[in-house]
Amino acid sequence: MCFAAGCSGVDKGPELAEVTGKITLNDQPLANARVVFIPEDGPASGGITNESGEYELKGKSGDKGGVPGKNRVEISTDLDGTGDRAKEKALPKYNTASTLTANVELGSNNFDFKLESK
Repeated sequence: MCFAAGCSGVDKGPELAEVTGKITLNDQPLANARVVFIPEDGPASGGITNESGEYELKGKSGDKGGVPGKNRVEISTDLDGTGDRAKEKALPKYNTASTLTANVELGSNNFDFKLESK
């Protein structure tokens, strides 16, 4: 029997914070890139950049936002995840071997990333 509120059996996961930003590569907007925030504790959130390089994160449930706390950030233009370097415009230090991080806080967050191809 279920006596407490929240017994619907639906786990919405952690509270999410709004995360938006812009990605540039060599000072030009990077369109059609996948941006993934991977928190130390919790599910990853991601988004795809538009023609202006702008993104907005969505969580696993489709809700807008990312998990608060320190996140490792991966940015890739290989959208099908095949590892095809011909499709990848971003260097490995921005995706598979990413050194990018972001500290997401509750509320509204904006993280712009300026990538270089060399």
